[in-house]
Amino acid sequence: MEAGAQNLPPNFVLRTTPPADPSGGPFPTISGEAPLAVRFNLCRSDDPDPEDSLNYQFSFGDSGRPAFNPDGTFAPDFDHFCRVEHVYERPGTYTATVSVTDKHLEDQGQQVVAFARRTQSLTIVVVPAGLTQPQPHPSPSSSPSPSPPPRLVITIVANNGNMSFSPNPAVARTGQRIVWVNADGSTHTATADAGAFDTGFVAPGATSGAVSPPAGTFPYHCQVHPSMVATLVVGP
Repeated sequence: MEAGAQNLPPNFVLRTTPPADPSGGPFPTISGEAPLAVRFNLCRSDDPDPEDSLNYQFSFGDSGRPAFNPDGTFAPDFDHFCRVEHVYERPGTYTATVSVTDKHLEDQGQQVVAFARRTQSLTIVVVPAGLTQPQPHPSPSSSPSPSPPPRLVITIVANNGNMSFSPNPAVARTGQRIVWVNADGSTHTATADAGAFDTGFVAPGATSGAVSPPAGTFPYHCQVHPSMVATLVVGP
């Protein structure tokens, strides 16, 4: 850019995680429970003057040290210093300020002749943990839904070399989740004879995925050890 030419301000683009609510007050507002991690990202900002370079500054509004290019210069770094994450450890309301500044250089001598800056403030509202969770307000006209039954655990055991499923038969209610825990040193399956369920291979010490077959009586076996047989009864 020629000496004496107007220095155009940078195009300011700020993205935050969590997103800021622009309707929250005089400044866009970010709120959440302590500790609240906020990521400020200015990396999409650019400058209409291609020869200018950008500097990013972040002031968090609490006791955290402001962040800027580590050597204090205006050398651009688009990989690291255009975005920072700051954790607000304590509840409170803070005003964070972020800015993008460019420097305008002469063609000869590379001397700084003008600066242009864009700035945005945000309100950070940090509340004690647990306060943002919605409180239940049951309707007086509705009855609470019944709690689902606890899952049924069937154990694969080996006693004196005899491998088996315990309990046998196992009795479950309709809709109850059923899992198999392999307490043996070998791999097993729990496979219904008629195909209603199949846990797949369950490694030693592992727990199978849950199954919920419909009402009925289900003989089942281990595909690895066909002599291991048992019965699952699912009732209302």
